[in-house]
Amino acid sequence: MGSLEEVLRKAKELVTPSEEEKGKVREVVKLISERAREASLSLGIEAEVTLQGSVAKDTWVKGEADIDIFLLFSPFASKGNSGSDHALKLFKGNIPELRRNFIFVIHAD
Repeated sequence: MGSLEEVLRKAKELVTPSEEEKGKVREVVKLISERAREASLSLGIEAEVTLQGSVAKDTWVKGEADIDIFLLFSPFASKGNSGSDHALKLFKGNIPELRRNFIFVIHAD
């Protein structure tokens, strides 16, 4: 079978994303973040765009990256709209690249 070190090395190879995969994920993160910032500015919505989760921590499993982009809205700048209203305005039609694999979740309103 091999030494423990060999087993651990092989296991690490199986789960660690390649530099190529990491680069592709970084490109997508940059694109989505830029588009979200641009859309928020054009709509006059004050929002902080942040990357969270395993991609932010560089702990995702090879081939299984899910990109958690959070939009943080100031409760004082809502002008009668909730954070979910703002988020829907931001993403609806403004970031067409997301249409295929986009899941929208509201954590708090």
